[in-house]
Amino acid sequence: MFFKKKKRKRLPNKKSMYSVGEIDAVQVVKVYDGDTIRVRFKNNKEERVRFLLVDTPETSHPRKGVEPYGEEAKLFTRYMINQSRVVELGYDAEKRDHYGRLLAYVYVDRKLLQEELAKKGLARVSYTRNRNPDMVRKMKEAEQMAKSKGKGIWSNKTYVGRSGYHPEKMNWIERTYKLLRGKLLRVVLDSFV
Repeated sequence: MFFKKKKRKRLPNKKSMYSVGEIDAVQVVKVYDGDTIRVRFKNNKEERVRFLLVDTPETSHPRKGVEPYGEEAKLFTRYMINQSRVVELGYDAEKRDHYGRLLAYVYVDRKLLQEELAKKGLARVSYTRNRNPDMVRKMKEAEQMAKSKGKGIWSNKTYVGRSGYHPEKMNWIERTYKLLRGKLLRVVLDSFV
């Protein structure tokens, strides 16, 4: 046999999860971008879900278009979901945003996906008002780790601001390179699927 069969790790204990409220196992139907997915619940109802506590660069915004690292965030989210055995949603006090999307903590094999995005430098911590303080602290620690290493969105000190992402503050060569790299990565990975 040329390939060793990969042994699956046991999932962490559910008690190690730190969200508020109930947990729902779901099937992911579509990944829109790094922080928004469409899921199907056990009753076959489908919902658009916005990740709590993070903001990733845009991939299909009508006004902003594609932002640097948007494709990477979307691909990472899709990869983490596709590699997982179990996808679960946990909720906070507020269940919906002003667009009507379900707000949730997204767990892949009981790992918080938002935290993984922040650790890789593919998301900034945002929308923290009235959220679970333990979750906010954990997310800020992950963000700080990526920031201190200059990963992803933190590789250019002017790109991320309090109000979001500012590709116009990057020099045009760097901005073009980051956008083309994301598109090339998507094309290469999609050809393997």
